[in-house]
Amino acid sequence: MPGSDSSADKKSFLIGVGSQRAGSTLLFKILARSAQGLFMHPIKELHYFDTLFKIRPARALKDYSHHRLDLLQNKHGAIEGQERISSFSKSVQCEIRANRLLANAKVEELDYIDLFRPCVMHYQWLGEVTPEYMLMNSDQLVYLRDQLGPKIYCVMVIRNPLKRFLSAFKLRHAYMKPAGEEPPSNECLLEDLKLNLVNNDGWLRCQMRFNQYAEAIDRFRNVFGENFLFFSLDEVVSNVQGVIGSVSMSTGLNFDIDLAKRVVSKKINETGVNLSLDDDTLGLCSDFFGPSIQAANSLVDHPLKL
Repeated sequence: MPGSDSSADKKSFLIGVGSQRAGSTLLFKILARSAQGLFMHPIKELHYFDTLFKIRPARALKDYSHHRLDLLQNKHGAIEGQERISSFSKSVQCEIRANRLLANAKVEELDYIDLFRPCVMHYQWLGEVTPEYMLMNSDQLVYLRDQLGPKIYCVMVIRNPLKRFLSAFKLRHAYMKPAGEEPPSNECLLEDLKLNLVNNDGWLRCQMRFNQYAEAIDRFRNVFGENFLFFSLDEVVSNVQGVIGSVSMSTGLNFDIDLAKRVVSKKINETGVNLSLDDDTLGLCSDFFGPSIQAANSLVDHPLKL
């Protein structure tokens, strides 16, 4: 495991920890655009701790980071040489540097806070949002807390488990679609969805872990106490002022409410894949996700929207 960087003890951290396809991108944009004095990492999902604990394959992070470097080069032109890199904003410099480190070094050799340079000295608050952190066990969360010091706050966003799963299912097909081809027909999507539900394959079992909100919330509360907050995606969309008010009260951060409302008013992270459930598939989904929907609803004071 990497050693603790003493500079981390002097910083405060705000980290989004879940759940996948439950509004983590929306949370990131709200924090990045409306929280004053908070630097949200331009990569958004650093995947540092989930890779460190082998929740996510190391190869996936390296491949993703190399891909990000290609995108940065396409966007900015040459990204080699100190003089050229120094011409970019601090945020872009941070993005290039972090991707290089994650693409070429083992996570075990890196200090987490080092991924935020050269912006560390300019901000008291640092943050990112990686949904897979939700899957960390209690010992791993203790390690996270001990590495980053006492001023770490974790925020989770939850969503109706069936709605979250269907969003992940559509995203999977969006990624699988060859470039230039039309999205699959609704009939093909329904056939594949039914096979997933009937066979309960490995991908589906993996996705179900992101619906285990109660267990994850208990783990985070036990480790972080009052420094852990969770909200439903419905709350974030319908009452963003109340949500950021709660975050502000817990952390002491100030927010620009108008900017936060502006972020929520725009649709983001759409897959481009449309799916309409027939009665047969809806029945299968209700049977399969019924218990997890009931469990999720018991965590909030309103029924989670489908």
